[in-house]
Amino acid sequence: MTPQQRDDLCRRGLDDIFEPTLRASINLLIDDVRVRGDEAVCDALAKFDGIRLTPDQLRVTEEEIASAQIDPAVENAIIDAISHLRAFNDQVLERNSDWQMEIENGLIAGEKITPISSVGLFVPSGKASYPSVAYQLGVPAVVAGVPNITLIVPPVPGGQGEVDPAVLVVCRLLGITNVFRVNGPAGIAA
Repeated sequence: MTPQQRDDLCRRGLDDIFEPTLRASINLLIDDVRVRGDEAVCDALAKFDGIRLTPDQLRVTEEEIASAQIDPAVENAIIDAISHLRAFNDQVLERNSDWQMEIENGLIAGEKITPISSVGLFVPSGKASYPSVAYQLGVPAVVAGVPNITLIVPPVPGGQGEVDPAVLVVCRLLGITNVFRVNGPAGIAA
């Protein structure tokens, strides 16, 4: 890199990465959610996804998660993938144990690994089914022992608010019950 290229790279900001009008519209959505809450999320779903829901319909019910059905071969493939991810993450957790050392008299340094208190997982949807994103994000959180896991997934396009059943099967298999049918910046902001 030339000195000018290096300087440009170090000074680049969000306006260099995202079109300023896109960034401004996203900021407006986030501010709207901050002020109006779930009503703003519902308005964004109607505007951008053509899905009309009321705030009390945003949360996926436990019954929906429990009754979600997919092709048994796909479910078996998901179970197998979760099994492999769980085994790998169990090993990561086991090998990253807490430790400390006394560098000099009275000066102790070390590492303590604990789960964060909550995590929000965004699983895309729309053009295809992405249960792999749900388990790739969900398994590490479950294995780490994160007590509050929330997953958001956009409703199926053209539907009445239904959510991809393969994602719900992953939620059922991982015990994730805090699931919301929301999309985009408004959903993430919520």
